[in-house]
Amino acid sequence: MRYVDRMGLRLLLVGIVVIALASTFVGFSPVGTAPEVTFGVPALAAEGAKPDIQAQKATQAGAVLGRVLIDGTPVIEYLVNAGWYDGYERALIAAGNIRKVLTAGAASYHFRAGQIGGYEAVLADGEKIVTVDPADAQYNSTPTARLARTWAGNIANAIARAERDAAPPAEPELSIEAGRTRMGDDLVGDVLINDRLVIRIWRGLEGQSPLDRAKGIAKRLRDVVKAGYGPTNLLAGEYKDRPAVLMGKKLIAYVDPYHAQLNASTQDNLARVWAANIAEALDAAGVESTRPPEPAEQPPQPEQPPQPVEQYDDAWYKERYGDKWVPILSVPDGIRIGAARVNGPKHDLRLVQAVAQIETPWKNTLEIDIYIPISTKRPGKFLSRVQGVGVTALADFDLTDDAKPKKSSKKYSIFEPPKTSTRASQSPPGSRGKGRWGLRSHPVFEHR
Repeated sequence: MRYVDRMGLRLLLVGIVVIALASTFVGFSPVGTAPEVTFGVPALAAEGAKPDIQAQKATQAGAVLGRVLIDGTPVIEYLVNAGWYDGYERALIAAGNIRKVLTAGAASYHFRAGQIGGYEAVLADGEKIVTVDPADAQYNSTPTARLARTWAGNIANAIARAERDAAPPAEPELSIEAGRTRMGDDLVGDVLINDRLVIRIWRGLEGQSPLDRAKGIAKRLRDVVKAGYGPTNLLAGEYKDRPAVLMGKKLIAYVDPYHAQLNASTQDNLARVWAANIAEALDAAGVESTRPPEPAEQPPQPEQPPQPVEQYDDAWYKERYGDKWVPILSVPDGIRIGAARVNGPKHDLRLVQAVAQIETPWKNTLEIDIYIPISTKRPGKFLSRVQGVGVTALADFDLTDDAKPKKSSKKYSIFEPPKTSTRASQSPPGSRGKGRWGLRSHPVFEHR
């Protein structure tokens, strides 16, 4: 009879425990199934999203419990104490760690399960968020590794919902983060773009650890991409007289002698390799620049003495063209025998004062007239030829019997030749005696 009473008492106690556990928040995923962490939200959206992260205190059966809530959704619940901290104090620490990494630029896909110091934990961007105590796993009836994945998935999914609300549509999927990798006895820092390694840091600078230095590079990359920079802005140059990788004029990473020697290269060559790695990863992620390429900041150059300005240069095709009418002068008399239209760049055209006509007989049967734009109003022993200007139209004078020039009302151009040819003059070439001269057609040659 006593045995039966003891069994009834035990069954009663077991029932009370089962009811208490059934009313307690113990997990978010069924035991035996690993949670799926939502990825693919742009990193920039995480920086724009500001989820509400709170720690909540509760008591149950005299024990202090703590919950972490993101936008009102529970993501972690501490049912036991750990070390010197009760459940609520542990929740306060976890909530503060989540806010810290989000402020530093972490996104939902940065939260993952891992190990630190031999303990299962939730990590983000190389930082510890929470440690899973074996007692936590026991109360949740699951292994510590699985509970770490559950908590990481809960946090990632809650933050991802806030990111989707703040993310602009049609943005490329981009993850820029720092990671930690053990290489033999060394703990190195990696800079990853969409899980693609672009820079590996073996040694820190100015008291930094390799991971801290990698995190600084990742943070600067996120900032410049958010500001509109892209692969076309990347270059190797100098920043404050030190070899570096730059995005426009903004520093991304210094290249120190240790890493150059480690890679059997020079600092300048390694800077180009790192810049190319980053550019290829950003290009593969679909990142485009909305800023024009900027030259790297160069040290000031010593002033050079002023150089003489060339009258003619390779940029002649950029000049605006024009034309004007100038008199035709006979060589060597300097008599005005007509007018010519010249065409060319305006900075050359203003030098033209007249067109010199040179008559050359050929086998006493043909007279060839050559027209040369000159910069003087009277041809001398040497013609002051103007380069780059050509003759495009002529207008001759008729000479009357009294040797007074009379301007013809007819004009003709090499582009619009006269419809009817005129009779050539009977005067011998080179003569300028009395008599009437008719309008004559002359071949026009451009001189450039």
